[in-house]
Amino acid sequence: MSLGDSNTRDEVEENVTAIRASTEDDYVHINNESSSDDEYLSSDQENPPMGGSNNHLDSQFHDLSSLNNHAKYFSNSILQSLDSSDVDKALVLEAQISGNLNNENQKLVEKTSILQAKLGSLQSLFDAYFGTKDNSKISRVERLRNEINAIEKRLERLKYGRQVSFPTSLIKGQKCGVIEEYPVEYFEARDKVLERIQE
Repeated sequence: MSLGDSNTRDEVEENVTAIRASTEDDYVHINNESSSDDEYLSSDQENPPMGGSNNHLDSQFHDLSSLNNHAKYFSNSILQSLDSSDVDKALVLEAQISGNLNNENQKLVEKTSILQAKLGSLQSLFDAYFGTKDNSKISRVERLRNEINAIEKRLERLKYGRQVSFPTSLIKGQKCGVIEEYPVEYFEARDKVLERIQE
């Protein structure tokens, strides 16, 4: 048991002894009053009471005499509750729970700092690979999307040829696409590619 616990126990015992002393003084004072009141009440018993007030006074004085019993009971309860083995067990349990809580709190703090560091690195990677560059206003993702659209248009022109508007088609001849110029070779190559994809 620590020094603070023994000081607390000493203070409680001093308070209990002070309560006992004051209740014993009150009890002596009440007994003196009750003896004089008993004489007064015995004289009242010779005279018939007017109403039921005598029963009320008897119960009131009976309650005052049992006050000492209540005070003793409470002081004994306090002393028993401060039994050192029970207090020690409670303090050990409290220390274990406090240690476990502090351990879990430390783990949470460490995981939070790791998570914040990883989020910072993810943000920097995102800015490096998907964010805008220094002098361009579009991000890399937008630039890649535009390049993919341009490649798809070029592939369509290769496959089907250049679609020219009507007035220019009279002046220049229309270019045919690969499908129109080499249909057999195109479909054989396409079938080979599809077979490779399915495998």
